[in-house]
Amino acid sequence: FTLGIDSYTISVQDYELQNDACDDARSIASLPYQLADTTVGAQPDFTVDTCGVDASANGVWYTYTPTETKTIRVFVERTSGTGSATLTYLRVFTGNECGSLSCLTYYGGHYSGDSSATFVGQAGVTYKFLVSPKEFTLGIDSYTISVQDYELQNDACDDARSIASLPYQLADTTVGAQPDFTVDTCGVDASANGVWYTYTPTETKTIRVFVERTSGTGSATLTYLRVFTGNECGSLTCLTYYGGHYSGDS
Repeated sequence: FTLGIDSYTISVQDYELQNDACDDARSIASLPYQLADTTVGAQPDFTVDTCGVDASANGVWYTYTPTETKTIRVFVERTSGTGSATLTYLRVFTGNECGSLSCLTYYGGHYSGDSSATFVGQAGVTYKFLVSPKEFTLGIDSYTISVQDYELQNDACDDARSIASLPYQLADTTVGAQPDFTVDTCGVDASANGVWYTYTPTETKTIRVFVERTSGTGSATLTYLRVFTGNECGSLTCLTYYGGHYSGDS
């Protein structure tokens, strides 16, 4: 109980996010792209669970059509809020028509509140990004979305990381790598997308190469190691290969 609030103004108005609906997605003209945004006030986008997220999840949309085929990384950083209600979920769809989108990938629920996706964007294909919580909430008050080209240093054979001396150890990733061959090669499918290293010993000796998978589970993240000989990437010879062990190592 007080003597009262002497004066105030109340305003009641419609509130609509510019990019609440798929058809009103923010258009990304070029990369890199970055924007501080919010999902507060957004409405649910689907009537059934879609692309790994609950039907009630209420998010906002972005759209991008690359002019050349390249690897693209989308990163959503939660900049305010705590707890599960404000964890960001990022969904990537393909398709020009909002009524017939195809789910390409999704990620979310990380304790940091952030989410990301890395994928190969095909020239002329329209991609739509949907940022939302896992299920209906009052919204993610603020976050920053970043979309940029993503290129691995050693994606191509000609750009292999050079190993100067042994022992050698490096934490690395194949996320964003492109396929290396047009036919099945050295025991592995043509579509396999990997990264390269090169080493030239100065003396004859026995060499052991060990690849330890440090994240991920399931057959999609089993590592395969191929060893080739040759100076010219266009005329390599397969020496040996190993992979597919349940541990994920090779």
